[in-house]
Amino acid sequence: MVEWELASPPRSVVIVDDHSCLRLGLRRTLELSPQLQVVGEAGDGEEALAVVRQLRPDLVVMDLSLPLLNGLEVMRRLRGELPAIKFVAYSLREEAWAAREALEAGAAAYVCKNSPPSELLRAVEQAAITDAVPAAQKLEKSSDAPEAPRVRRQNLRLSEREAHVLRLLARGVTLKEAARSLQISVRTLETYRARGMQKLQLRTRVDLMRFAEHSGWLSAPEEEAAPRFAPTVEHESANSELRSD
Repeated sequence: MVEWELASPPRSVVIVDDHSCLRLGLRRTLELSPQLQVVGEAGDGEEALAVVRQLRPDLVVMDLSLPLLNGLEVMRRLRGELPAIKFVAYSLREEAWAAREALEAGAAAYVCKNSPPSELLRAVEQAAITDAVPAAQKLEKSSDAPEAPRVRRQNLRLSEREAHVLRLLARGVTLKEAARSLQISVRTLETYRARGMQKLQLRTRVDLMRFAEHSGWLSAPEEEAAPRFAPTVEHESANSELRSD
């Protein structure tokens, strides 16, 4: 149990999650503690920036998978502006690299969403009174833990075309829309997608979206993620591979 200073005022908390039903459950859990007071909520990254800047709470419970701007980027920006605020990252990811990324981005604690509510409550309470990461976080921090996709990508050197294609697909753009935007055929685009996915060791579109979130692609400006260019020699190379199949 967390020991609070006598007569200390309740710590103000903002909850950030894109699911309203989950925000309600988080609010009910946190308000079980008389030392915590939920003062605001946000449903996406941009709203989180505005709400936290306005309310300046003591603590923020931050979902990492957010629309518009991911939770890691939100924490990085707010930590630079409001360093006194404590963040508790809240995510479905159980891998050690995900926790490390959150802590590096400024979180005081990391809690998995499949943990009991009492574990989240304890993490928030402890983050309120200390900078230490709660021992309640049951994440294996072994040396052979999977490497973060962002780190892995740096050594794989995606081509510019492959990166553009994967960014578009990670944003939910269809194959036809992406091909039209990049002025290439769908079959050529599929070649770039397959190459890029193989380099990143990703199998599904969900894997791609998770990778994009953690590597900051989803927070990049739309025009940066989806530039237009005319067909080039590289396109012809991709098409020639298809013709030779």
